[in-house]
Amino acid sequence: MIQENRVNLRSGKPADAASIASLLLLAWPVESFLAMDGNLTENDLLDTVTSLARRTGNLYGYDNVIVAEKVEEDGSVRVVGAICGYDGALFLELRKTVAQEIGKRFPKVVENLDSWPCEASEDEFYLDSVGVLPECRGMGIASALFRAMLERAGNQGHKVAGLLVDEEKPKAERLYLRLGFTFDGFKDFFGHKMKHLVYSLSE
Repeated sequence: MIQENRVNLRSGKPADAASIASLLLLAWPVESFLAMDGNLTENDLLDTVTSLARRTGNLYGYDNVIVAEKVEEDGSVRVVGAICGYDGALFLELRKTVAQEIGKRFPKVVENLDSWPCEASEDEFYLDSVGVLPECRGMGIASALFRAMLERAGNQGHKVAGLLVDEEKPKAERLYLRLGFTFDGFKDFFGHKMKHLVYSLSE
């Protein structure tokens, strides 16, 4: 366990599912998902991701997540940040479970699953999403989460880690560049032009 400014980092657990889901959604283009089905609401999406986060074998399973717990002044602890990452070579396999879960209630969303972008490259450890509660930003939590996940990736034998960042989020891009990521081209993600950044784990 890493402790930094009264923030502890640890692996996700099934009991963290609701917190993991709400934090990861902070990083998602939620409007793009909702536009796929007029009956889909943000709460529906939150419930679906929560269900996935309670299990393993999918993109957002707790086993792919590291959470940040903040120790409050009264001694209570709450999850204030989360990062999700996994082997990019497993992306399509892990996404199948996600599609099945969404398709149970909102089949329209997965009708064109074959045309969905493959956001992760097979030769990288993919950093999918990171979220920190707004009131806890500026404390270095996101940086600590990234360092912990990059350490996990290196320990698993990966040589490169990658992520996507929206061109319209220069602040996030600056964080990634400070952490040592470099630009590696563009990818389309549900109509968003995203920058692909990579981090060498072999140095």
